[in-house]
Amino acid sequence: MFNKLEPSICAVFLNNVRDYFTGNIVQLNDGREAEVIHMGHFLAARPVVKTSDGEFLDLEKEKHISIINMLDA
Repeated sequence: MFNKLEPSICAVFLNNVRDYFTGNIVQLNDGREAEVIHMGHFLAARPVVKTSDGEFLDLEKEKHISIINMLDA
């Protein structure tokens, strides 16, 4: 009875989590700070970010760069 997740409820939850993180400032493993611009549907841990120098990075494509800390929540 309780061994499955309801897909419609999970979708609402994931959309709200995605909206919460968009706009937050994060620290990248290369020392830079960046703003979370867009979080994809499937790989929310690897969003598109904008660095303080205006560079956009798609962390799904930039596998060597990752988020190590949330600076602004």
